[in-house]
Amino acid sequence: MVKFWKIFYILLFVANLLYWISNDEVKRPNGELIQEHIVYRPLEPVASEEKDFIIIRKGLYEISGRVLSVNQFYFDDLSEISPTDVILGWSKMSDNQFLNDLDLRQWGREHFIKIAGSSKQLTSMNIRMNSSRNHLVILDKQTKKEARDLMVGELITIKGYLVDIQSKSKKRSWKTSEELSDFGENSGEIILVDLIEKMNP
Repeated sequence: MVKFWKIFYILLFVANLLYWISNDEVKRPNGELIQEHIVYRPLEPVASEEKDFIIIRKGLYEISGRVLSVNQFYFDDLSEISPTDVILGWSKMSDNQFLNDLDLRQWGREHFIKIAGSSKQLTSMNIRMNSSRNHLVILDKQTKKEARDLMVGELITIKGYLVDIQSKSKKRSWKTSEELSDFGENSGEIILVDLIEKMNP
């Protein structure tokens, strides 16, 4: 039992260390740094296999935003093909004056954003409509490295496909969201990434 708790606390320490490393920050000036840019073109679903997973492409997808938080994964069921989650924000959710009033945290594959300051211009709805949680499915080493190197504050565009994922051995599935206004389970976008572009403000 003592050995179990020792391993547990070591893993907890490593997880927290990785979280803080992945959330190094690029400082940005005040103001809205990027406006909404989301393109989704639904397609006839196309399935392909990758290792233990079936990937079902549902449509072409492109999204731009300011990186608000990054979470890296090494041990969960999806980490083999989805090593990185990133929260993106645009419009008011790219402006320091509003972000400073928010408490944003990622825990596992979930996240929450709470209005912690005195801002009266942000509501739960416009937070949801101006930010998104993105689970990045990455199949090549170079793009995986780029995702591992993402920093809070960077302005990026992600191009690829919205996908559903099925695990053959664990008989589990993960479904992507296809609209920004939803919340709760399956409210994140699962993106099979073709390209990550970094931009200047």
